[in-house]
Parts: sequence; structure tokens; C-alpha cells
Amino acid sequence: MHTLRLPLKTNRNTEALFEKRFRLIERIHNQTVKHAKKLLTKLDKSKEYRILRKEYGEYKAKADAGDESAVAQKTLAADKMNAFRISLGLSKNAFDKYVSEMQHKYKKHINSHQAQVEAERVWAGVEKVLFDDGKDVHYKKRDEFMTIRGKNHTTGIFFRENPSDKKCPYSVKWGTLVIPVKMPDITKADLPNGGNYIAESLNNEIKYCEIVRLWFKSGWHYYVNIYLDGDAPKKMKPGTSIMGIDEGPSTAAAVSEDLVILEELAPKCKDYNRQIARLQCQIDASVRQTNPEKFNEDGTAKKKSEYNGSRWVFSKSCLRKKSMVRELYRRKSEYSTHMHGNMANRMINNASVFITEPMDFKALAKRVKETKRQNNISVIKKPDGTEQVICKYKRKKRFGKSVTDRSPAELMRILQRKCSQYGLLYYEVDKWEYRASQYDHKTNTYTKIQLSQRFKVIEWNKVQRDLYSAFLLSCRRNSKKPNRKKCKELFSHFVEMHDMLIHQMKTNGISRPACFGF
Repeated sequence: MHTLRLPLKTNRNTEALFEKRFRLIERIHNQTVKHAKKLLTKLDKSKEYRILRKEYGEYKAKADAGDESAVAQKTLAADKMNAFRISLGLSKNAFDKYVSEMQHKYKKHINSHQAQVEAERVWAGVEKVLFDDGKDVHYKKRDEFMTIRGKNHTTGIFFRENPSDKKCPYSVKWGTLVIPVKMPDITKADLPNGGNYIAESLNNEIKYCEIVRLWFKSGWHYYVNIYLDGDAPKKMKPGTSIMGIDEGPSTAAAVSEDLVILEELAPKCKDYNRQIARLQCQIDASVRQTNPEKFNEDGTAKKKSEYNGSRWVFSKSCLRKKSMVRELYRRKSEYSTHMHGNMANRMINNASVFITEPMDFKALAKRVKETKRQNNISVIKKPDGTEQVICKYKRKKRFGKSVTDRSPAELMRILQRKCSQYGLLYYEVDKWEYRASQYDHKTNTYTKIQLSQRFKVIEWNKVQRDLYSAFLLSCRRNSKKPNRKKCKELFSHFVEMHDMLIHQMKTNGISRPACFGF
């Protein structure tokens, strides 16, 4: 399955109707969240469920310890817990039934399938709370709803062709509303086989459609996402080599037999952050000027009870800058996705097999729980010229900002999707066994080095550690260890490409982050 996005021709009337329907979807979603919260609270306070959960935990511990007789008892306890949850209404079918009763009030605007999609989204959050690491299900603001999706192409939102209408050859029908689609020239060839991407995509069966809105500083712009059966038309010819990829929170390194890549992910994100920070400072100053009674003398905001709950006042200039901030966030997100797609395309043009060491970016983005003193000593110079020797505390912050800006996991998702489309191979090695950043193929040993050490000396050659890790991944023997013989055969050629790349980056004045080490 693949997706095709096309813009819609809207006017004030259709935009007002779209806005109303997004408000109704917000109401359905948040009412379902409220219902889910009540059921989760009731489940948590239930004495019977706590006893069942304790019983399940005891049997699970015994089964994990190797007690075969406890396996059946653990399964029986899990079934009892599941039956109790269903009796309270914590099931997908119960959520669909709850939503269908609420949707009946808005059937003129919201289809039953569109309401069921929101029930599925809430249920997915409930499942994370029940069976995963989820803490709670959360309400959504109106502006956070970007899509209204159907479940099939027989009811709700239709994409249709109008052969008799030359002015509007394609349109979207949503209930009684018919919206023209802005279609590009589908006779223009843009594929290697001489065909057109959109025309070939529309030859596939349409599974369902969804209405999408994106925020621009001029307001909402509306699109239709068409989900089509089959793979997307192919625009590239894949290579034939094997490529190892070492991705980090803000950089990516890739090595194959005839290509080396070492790049910063989405380098212009810093520019977007700078613009956003400047506008946010201006917004904060404006809010403080128009709402002086809501702030204390020290600049902190008062509690709602301290200013009698009066409404906040925002100037037109402040609202305009807020819309600019929202657009900048959208542009930054689309920019990073675009850059990741370009990098993935370059990789596919060179290789047909991709090997990577998976990273848990969600864990890297979290803050450190405990603050500890560093072992090394720092010297601090005071204003009077004297020096003080101290042991600094380690920072709690890790890579949250880099992961948020660069979206490294998105690069790997795009690459996996393209590999599936083109029938290429994508492998993930066992990072605890493979340890590409610690291995030395010359000595056949593993040595853990500091993260600040960006270069390693291998066979009297100084190599960048990320590129060397990618090289070891490209020489994979199995999921646990590199192929040492292949490493020795290809290492001299890798060093040539490595040195040439670094020399070009230095001489061409390409901006480089400090984590490259040069």
C-alpha cells in the first residue's frame, strides 16, 4: 500500500464546513478519552482486579524461573484478567459501540467509520497503559487534529473521476460536499519507464481516503490522502553493493564498496530554531504587556485563582507571530523529512543490502534520573582572577533536543519503507553482541572508548569512528560479529575513500558538527 497526497480547491464555505467537522471529531475523540479515563480509574481501584494481577505476577515469576506447571496457571490468570477488563467495557468492541452512540448525533457530518477510527486511536492509547509503558491517555486540543480518515472507499470520503467535466476532472465527495482536486499534468513523463507517477498510482485500487489539513501563516490548507493498494511506482534503479549504516542522534555514516557518506542530519534545523526562538521571545514580551495583572513582580505567572480566572488578551501582532511559529514548526518537520528522503535515495542508488545497528532513540532522548559528580576535576576562574578547583555535576540532559530536531529514527523508517518497495534487504544486527564501535579487526578485540574520542587508529591509519563502524557493518558475517577476512581485504580501499571524503569536506568548507571530530 502507498499514499498519494493531492491539494483541494476550497473556498470560505467549504473551509467553514471543514472546520466544523474537525471540531466534531475533536469532541468525539475527547469524550471517548474521558470515558476511557473513567474505566481505567475504576479498573485501578477494583480490589478484585488487584488480586488477579497479583496472582498473575506470582505465576509469571514461577514460569520465568522454569516451573512448567505455572505456565498453564499463568495463562488462566491472564484470561481471568482479560475477562474482567472486558466486563468493565475496556475492549475495542466496547469502544466502537460507545462511539457509535455518540456519532449518531453528528451523522450529517461524521460517518460511523470516521468515528470508529477515533475510537481505535483512543483504544491504542489504552492498550499502551494496560500492556506497555503508557502512563495515561490524554486529551487533544482542536488544533492537534490534522486528519479525518475513513476505513474503506465505499462510505464516507470518496475520490472520483469526472470525465465529462473538463474544469474539474477529479473531485472528492464527502457526504453532500463535493470538493475539486488540484491535479497536476498527469500526461507529463516523470518516471524512468516514460510514465507519470500520479497516473500510474491511480491505476491501483483505492482502499480509503482521508482529509488532511496543514497550517500555513495564511490559515489551514486542505489535502486529500489517497491510500492505494500495491507498491508506489518506482523512480530509481537500486545499486548492487552492501552498505553499512551507523546512525546517531544528529549524524549518519554509511559505507559501501564504492561510496562513503558522513553527513549531519537536517543541518538547517538550527536556522528554524533560531527563528522560532526569536518569535517566541517577542510573543512572551507581548503577552506580558497586554496581561500585566497575570504576572508577579519577579516575572513568574500567577495561578488562575490569583487573577479571578479572567481571559488572557492577545494582540493582533501576537496572534500573527503565533501563526508564524506554527508554520515554522511545520516547515522544519517537512524539511527534515525531505532531507532524509534524499539521503535514503542516494543510499538505494548505490546498494541493495543495508545493514545497521539499531538504536533506541526514545531512551537517548530521556533525561538522566540521577545527578552524579564527575570524577575529573575542573578549574573555574573567578572575576577577581583567582582559581577554584571543583568537581562538576553531570548534566541531566542527554540527546533530547538533537533527536527532536533531526528525527534520526525517521531516516531509518524511510529507508525500510523504500527497501520494502524495491524488494531490497534490510538487516539489523544485535547491538549488544556486534558492538561495531568497539571492535578492531586487526587485533580481533573489543575496546570500549569514550564518546568524545571521534577517531581510532587501525593498522596505523587514523579513521573516523562512525565511518569505521559503518565499514564493519558492511562486512557483516552474522548478527554477532564482523567478517574479519573481508575487513582485511576491503580496509585499504575504505581508507582511501575515507581520506578523500574528509579532505573534500575540509577544503570545500562544509559546515561540520563537533561530533565529527575534525
